[in-house]
Order: sequence, then structure tokens, then C-alpha cells
Amino acid sequence: MNATTSPLRRWAHYLLLGLTCLGVAACSREEPLPEPAVRSVKVTRVHAADAEGLPLTGVVRQRQRAELAFEGAGRLVALNVDVGDLVKQGQVLASLDSAVVQLRLKQAQATLFASVAQTGERKRNRLRQQQLFAQGSVAASAVEQAETAWQAAVAQQAADETALDLVRRDQRQGQLIAPFNGRIVARTAQLYSELSPGQAVMELEATDAAQVIVPIPVEQAIGLKPGDRAVATDPSAPGSSLPLVLEGLSMRAQNGVLQSARFRLLANDLALPSGVNLTVNLVSGAPLPLSIPTQALRVGADPRQVQVFVYDPALGKVTLRDIRIGLIDQGRVAIDAGLAEGEQVVTTGVAFLDDGQPVNLLQSSSRLSVTQ
Repeated sequence: MNATTSPLRRWAHYLLLGLTCLGVAACSREEPLPEPAVRSVKVTRVHAADAEGLPLTGVVRQRQRAELAFEGAGRLVALNVDVGDLVKQGQVLASLDSAVVQLRLKQAQATLFASVAQTGERKRNRLRQQQLFAQGSVAASAVEQAETAWQAAVAQQAADETALDLVRRDQRQGQLIAPFNGRIVARTAQLYSELSPGQAVMELEATDAAQVIVPIPVEQAIGLKPGDRAVATDPSAPGSSLPLVLEGLSMRAQNGVLQSARFRLLANDLALPSGVNLTVNLVSGAPLPLSIPTQALRVGADPRQVQVFVYDPALGKVTLRDIRIGLIDQGRVAIDAGLAEGEQVVTTGVAFLDDGQPVNLLQSSSRLSVTQ
């Protein structure tokens, strides 16, 4: 009995042992991790814009400009110049009706004449009272009254002289005089119209010192100094080249973004009308800092934490990196720290990428599409 069943028992034991090994092997087998998805992205190189190649827009103006107006009110009865006329310093440009001023002048002259006569008469009376007092004919009070009357007459004469000077000034103010040599560029009042005090009549500009005012981004204005050169181009005259030299730079930034630069136009013989826009390229000055498109930025819940995905062409993967940014202008953001020139950052699908994710570069089918 034992001899008969022994082989069966051994066979069952071997079968049980084999099943146990298979179970252990199955349990020890690890599940393979899923491969991360490969996404197609566009990248751009980190670079600094060339200051010489960055076009700016400037406006031509004259160094000396004046909006001319009468100080007082009146009727405009003479306009001796019109738009485009050249004028000389001291030339009479326009006049107000002077009839009322002439009457006031005669009245002031007559009043002053009476004051002078009264002052003379009271002066003589003062001397007479002093002589009578010396002879003992009058009391001291009479001398004091004569002295007071004479001083009052002197004061009144001074007031009347001032009044006459004011009328004469009004007479002069009734004429609009050219303060410098130049050209009339605008006329805003019509002949025989009634003008209020300070109402503009015409605009005068000099013709010998043209300037170009150029708004420059703050980061590009860093390092600029008087004497730096620039070249302007007149859009209406392709191929034109107008040399400029920097005269001054405003220390106040408009909206925190732009500073006004004042350039002198070196071509003095070139008659450019005021208000003309020129395309300006800087020849000297500090270049722009490194910059990237704003589409490359990844901003989290904390707006101070800004990141980008940097592409590694050797590994074909992207790495998430913290950066520090500066000013944003025209779709590009200046890089203060965290990136080096020549590195490539992802500009599309940033919200769907993870750190270390493999990517493929998306190739454009158009030869005109260049990622910058």
C-alpha cells in the first residue's frame, strides 16, 4: 500500500511546488510605468534686441515756439501776416482797436497834468507858510497843514504817473509784436473778431533749430547720454538719412514705460515742417536686455513666481525653470535673471507641459514663419 501510493504523493508534491513558484513569480512581476506623452511645441531663442535695429518714432518740432495772444480784450482790426509768412523780431503782426485806449490815454495825461499843477501850488504854499511862521505871523499848525497837503499832492502825482504808464502799456499791448525771427505756422483768430484776454491769435516758430522728440523705452534709454548719435528716416522719402545728436533725456518716465529724448537735427539746411513723424534708429547707447515672448511665461497662483520651460535639444525634453522678469513691451518681456542668451524656451502649450516631459519641435510649413 505504501509502495503503491508513494509515487503519486511525490507527483502531487512536485505539482504543488510548481504552482507555488508560478504564483510567487507572478506576484513579484512589476507593472511597467506609462511613458509620458510626447507633445509638439514651438520654441524661441532667448536674445537681446539690437538697439540699432529697433525702429522708434520721433516728431519734428522747432526749438523756439510761441503761441501769441493779446493780454487784454478787444476787437482785432489788423492782421499783417498769414500762415507761412516769415517775420522778423520786433515786427508788428496784429493790432486791436485802439480808440478806447486813446481816450483813456488822454484822460490819464490830463489827470497827471492837474496833479503836477496841484503839487506845485502846494509846494509854494508850504514855503510861504514856513516864511510867515519865521516872521511870527502864523502858528506852527498852519505850517504842519501846509506840509501835509504838499505830501498828499506828491503822493497823488505819483499815483497818476503810474496810471498813465499803465495806459501806455495797454496801448503797447494792443499790438502783437514778433518776439523772435520765424515763420507763422497757424492763425486761430479772424479779422474784426472780438477777442477775450489771452485768446490765441497765431503761432510762431523759429526756422533755424529743428529738434526731434523721440519716446524711448526705459530699458533702452539706460546708458544714453548727450552726444549720442541716431539716424532718422523720412517715411515719405525712402532712402533718406538724417543725422541726429542727442541733446537731452527726460528723467521722468511716461506711464513708467517711456522717456522723452530730445535730438538736434544736424542738417540745418533741410526744411522739415513741424509735426512730421520720422523713423529713428539709435546708433549708440545700451542694447536691450534679454527678452522672450510673453507667451512663454507660466505664472502660478503667486504672481511673483514666474517660470518657463527650457528646451534641451540633446535630450529632447523640457525643464521647468524659475526666472525673474522686468518690463513688458509690445508682446515681449525683459529677463532680469534665470536665462542665458541662446537658450530655447517653449512658446506654445505651456499650460499642458510637465517638468522633464519629452517634446517634439513643431515645424512650420511656411518659410515665412520664423519664431523670434
